Amino acid sequence: MILPIQYVLFLMSIMVLILSALFVFLIVNKARSNQLTLQIERKKELLRDRFFLYLYEGEETTTIIPKDYKSFLALESLLHDFADVSAGEEMKWRIQQFAEEHFTPYYEKNIFRSRWAVRMNILYAIEKFQMTNMIEFVLKYLDKKILTKAEESQLLKILVTLNHPKLFAYLVNTKTSLSELVYRTLIGIMTDEQWDELVRMYDELPSEIKFPLLDMIGIQSKAEFVPFLEKCLLSTETEERIKALKSLAAIGFPMPFEKVESFVSSSIWEERLMAIKLMGISGENRVLPILEELMRDEQFDVRSQATQAILALENGKQYLFDVYLSTEDKYAKDMAAEWLEKEEQ
Repeated sequence: MILPIQYVLFLMSIMVLILSALFVFLIVNKARSNQLTLQIERKKELLRDRFFLYLYEGEETTTIIPKDYKSFLALESLLHDFADVSAGEEMKWRIQQFAEEHFTPYYEKNIFRSRWAVRMNILYAIEKFQMTNMIEFVLKYLDKKILTKAEESQLLKILVTLNHPKLFAYLVNTKTSLSELVYRTLIGIMTDEQWDELVRMYDELPSEIKFPLLDMIGIQSKAEFVPFLEKCLLSTETEERIKALKSLAAIGFPMPFEKVESFVSSSIWEERLMAIKLMGISGENRVLPILEELMRDEQFDVRSQATQAILALENGKQYLFDVYLSTEDKYAKDMAAEWLEKEEQ
């Protein structure tokens, strides 16, 4: 059935009116937002010098106490700016004290607001300002039945920053599936004491935390954990052994050949690769014939790493040149030629 033309025109008119009203609303809302941003920036410039004197010299004044929502937003933004560049412990302490004294009522009132962005902004602020007085709300937030990954990772970051004793209980019993990057970030900001505790409870950790921990030991060159990494080499898990070898190589620990010998003939090429890296930093010329043999490996990366390891050892360049002249293996000859050419460049 074809609708009467008048009815169609009426519907179109209604749609145009709705779209026009929506457009006007968005324009007005954007204008108000821009105006608020401009007002806050002006307040920040007026307060910046006085706030600087307070944070750096402790010069208190009533002019930097938030009296309304706009001044609160301006001071909060200023505190974020100064927290990003703060160096001394005294300044960090003043940032914490100011936030706890003047921002706590707003954060307590809004931390469980329905708007996700509002909640997350408060969580970021609690961490950055190190607001220990908000820990009760943080734990209550963590105990919620439903959390987003972003919420849980930020809440855990707060526990790390505040060095809370319940950190590890929450860390090993997360409600969401956190990424390896999140765990690396959390471990990367831990104190030495927190590192020690995490390594102590290693056997109780899920793989999701074990593997980032092993990675971070190498990334941060935590040489004090070399004995721990050596124990991990005995693991029945392939990934665990590979990551332990990788971190030992990243630290640059000169392991005796006997400790990596079993990995040289491993059926897993990643283990052979990591063992070669360790042989290259061992300083032991007795491994040169073994590395020469590994230049014939079926895996390109293994052949390449074996060649680099030879060059890293004393008299390695001459040894590699002799290999180039004497070997009949095409892979080994090509690899030796490639790296000798790179050495000459």
